[in-house]
Amino acid sequence: MEHLYRYRNTHSLLDGYQELEKQEIFFASADDLNDPMEGFRDIFWQGDEVSWRNLFKHYISCLQHVYMLVQIGGPQYHLDKSEIPIQDPRPDYKPELNATIDHTAKIFFESPGLSQIVDALAKRTIPVRAIELTDILESIQGIALLSIQKSFHDQQLGPPPTITGDPEQFPKSVIQKLDLLNKFGETKQINEEKIWALDLAGQNATMQLKLANQYNGIIDPTAEHKNLLAIDFPGLYVEQLGLLVHPPWYAACFMESAKNSSAWGHYAGNHSGVCLKFSVKNKDGRKSLSLHSRIGYDMKGPIYGDVDHEFQKVSYELDHLSIDFFHSIAHIPIPIANRDWRYFEGRPSKFATDNVGSSEENRSRYWRDFSASLCIKTPDWAPEQEHRIILNGSFNDYSDPKTRALKYRFEDLDGIIFGIRTTTSDKLKIMKIIEEKCRAESRKTFNFYQAYYSRRTKTIECSHLSLLKFKHAE
Repeated sequence: MEHLYRYRNTHSLLDGYQELEKQEIFFASADDLNDPMEGFRDIFWQGDEVSWRNLFKHYISCLQHVYMLVQIGGPQYHLDKSEIPIQDPRPDYKPELNATIDHTAKIFFESPGLSQIVDALAKRTIPVRAIELTDILESIQGIALLSIQKSFHDQQLGPPPTITGDPEQFPKSVIQKLDLLNKFGETKQINEEKIWALDLAGQNATMQLKLANQYNGIIDPTAEHKNLLAIDFPGLYVEQLGLLVHPPWYAACFMESAKNSSAWGHYAGNHSGVCLKFSVKNKDGRKSLSLHSRIGYDMKGPIYGDVDHEFQKVSYELDHLSIDFFHSIAHIPIPIANRDWRYFEGRPSKFATDNVGSSEENRSRYWRDFSASLCIKTPDWAPEQEHRIILNGSFNDYSDPKTRALKYRFEDLDGIIFGIRTTTSDKLKIMKIIEEKCRAESRKTFNFYQAYYSRRTKTIECSHLSLLKFKHAE
């Protein structure tokens, strides 16, 4: 394979982002990709008492941070999930604010039933999955918010608690459920699939109740700041926990051919865009493309250079990678990992010394799992025959989209295929840009193609527009 293909719409290529003129390839975040299962990792939680106590303390600390943001922002405040301080729930806090977090955690852990939940989770022989963890956190959300309000009131930082009802009774059902699951688990009468089915049914019922309450006006759907704290936060928190396992990642997608009609329809503006044909390096079966990338830093800031970025082939499978959360926490500094996850009041968890960085084998497993999880899609996507280049945020911060547009060498752009519906106006704009680039780099040839539907092959084919040649200056 000497070439890979990248579909683009003309807005991105021309007037919108000028990708062709700038010779840029944009790397999209997982949230921007078209498959919600992109990068999905089947994270599970199975730990000792210290691990679970740390998770609940981390939860209440993150919730308190968001609670303060909501109080400051008021009814108009809209939280982006990235504002949950997952990586460090005490960012640049002054001593008095850290003391408030500790006081809140003390009240929280003294709540009736919480210790029983921790004990039941520590005894689990069957892992806890994301749906079940969200359900558990939702069941104690009332206690968590009450603990924060009590803590603020104790320290004269807020009014008396406003939580109504008796939230201390909320955990009874989850305690009974956990004890029952442990009992059945010991006798092999229940397994992960049955627990998952129960949790899925519970999640479905909860979603329906929320919708019904909003529809009937019991819950005001416009009161986003209140709904965030009371309803939405547990699910957002569990979703964000994955950032402690692996760094953020960004992908640029290519395909093995330009014959896929659905790809033309979806990625190339309903066949009105183009397909870029790239020449790729192939060394020992590893394909790569040279991109101008950040390679380090000096006193003046980032240093850039041309780097061969390796392609990874997407595999189309039904199974996704399972990740042991407590064993795989790695994307935070060691002091924060020790403070928030490996020790609780001086007591070490069983993962304190058995973690990602404890051996070369663990480190290799960690990065192997990370790479594999980003290149798995369900068989529904198999016709795309996708290859992708991945950027990860381990050493560079790519949160700003501007830092994720990397420049390729013009010599590596072998040609451009016009779509069946590409307008003449866009074709002429593209030809003009290419002519200027060819003159600037003294390039004598460039390949243009026209896509068409072939009655013979029943697929999209392309014909070489061999008469389109530029006159070269003497």
